[in-house]
Amino acid sequence: MITASIIIYVICQLLIGVWVSRRVSNQEDFIVAGRSLGFGLATLTIFSTWFGAESIVGSAGAVYEDGLGASGPDPFGYAVALVLMGIIFARALWSGGFLTLGDLFRREFGPNVERLGVLLILPGPVIWGGAQIRAFGKVVSAVTDLDVNLAITIAAVSVIGYTMLGGLYASALTDFIQGIVMILGLVLLMVCILWSAEPAQLHVDPSRTHLFHVGEGGWLELIESWSIPIFSTFVAVELISRILATRNIRVAQRATIAGGLLYLLIGLLPVMMGLLAPQLLSTPLIDGEQVIPALAAQYLIFPEFAIPHLIYIILMGAIISAILSTVDSVLLSGASILSNNFLVRALHLTDDISQLRCTQISVGLLGLIAYVCALYADRIKELVEIASSFGSAGLFPVVCFGLFSQRGGPKAAGVAMILGLIGWLAGIVFNLSAPYTISVLISTIGYIIVAKVYGETRSKKTQTIDGDIKPAEV
Repeated sequence: MITASIIIYVICQLLIGVWVSRRVSNQEDFIVAGRSLGFGLATLTIFSTWFGAESIVGSAGAVYEDGLGASGPDPFGYAVALVLMGIIFARALWSGGFLTLGDLFRREFGPNVERLGVLLILPGPVIWGGAQIRAFGKVVSAVTDLDVNLAITIAAVSVIGYTMLGGLYASALTDFIQGIVMILGLVLLMVCILWSAEPAQLHVDPSRTHLFHVGEGGWLELIESWSIPIFSTFVAVELISRILATRNIRVAQRATIAGGLLYLLIGLLPVMMGLLAPQLLSTPLIDGEQVIPALAAQYLIFPEFAIPHLIYIILMGAIISAILSTVDSVLLSGASILSNNFLVRALHLTDDISQLRCTQISVGLLGLIAYVCALYADRIKELVEIASSFGSAGLFPVVCFGLFSQRGGPKAAGVAMILGLIGWLAGIVFNLSAPYTISVLISTIGYIIVAKVYGETRSKKTQTIDGDIKPAEV
């Protein structure tokens, strides 16, 4: 019954993509849903996109193994980043009239910086997508008789299918449904745990509750663990695509802030479960990332019910929803960047249908690469950290100066991007405590120095009409 329910649920997501595909006629419809998302849909799709496998499977497992400090940035760091994104960045991004983040690079710094930005952005969505697909396989294999690789294949085929068909609107609509299922499933599990557990089982060792735990790596390692989720979120193409898809600036700001607050509220549930799991589980786990499925199997199966596995199935649907909502988002955003900011110009595609087909094919291509990553990856958390940090250190100062300052030009932007990547790679090679944080600082300083040396400045390109900021021509 559980296997059948999961398969039916996945098929329903695919059918939504088929239905939504009827309203997709051009690049704008496919990439930013015709800029039509209202507050409710935008809030749920922002929350669902960010609330992925690492938020449930990864963070709960990390807390189970090493206490609260092991997952302090999730949900706290990501929630802070989403709220700040709504307060600081959403208005400027929406008013630019962009289809993708690459459009910002082209408008402010020229085509060479645009292409370099594409090269730095693409690995992140692909690796992150692979992490989520692998999480799907681990969850499904844990609760059914399906092989891990078969479950990974089912996830890849379904999510690539409905994303190729319906674009961002299909992604947002499925995110809305998946977000509700996620919230319902996690709340039900938490309620059942609190209802069934003995008072002594709800006592947590105080040594496991330090959020800002300074480990062997010292303060630099602690700063690094918070820098990655915060700075990488500011330049995350998955989030930016949803901000650009909202119907106006007010919705863009409010939905992003609300998505962050919702992320914090719901994200605390897996963290609490990870803290309580050592006392709750009858048998210690070898793999900490199986903590949520193990708690569900222990607390959500009721033999006295007519359908004993009903609540358990809802929880499994919540985990699968978290995974699928993130996969479709990262594949679509990556494919949009690849197609809109590289392939369309390289192949000289000028008509709407050719551009649309190019983006759809790009979704399939990146999905295939993510599928391969999922098959050969080891742990989810490591994949997510690599995806979040790769390239984004150099993108952060370029995005900030591009949106809020006329200082700097192509040289400054190019140097910042390259320094960010080299700094991060060097930090990994030499095993530094905070390679990402150091890379952000180096790339920012590099941008400022080059802009000063070459005297680079840019003209203001956004237009103000009747006191309201309108999207500029890209």
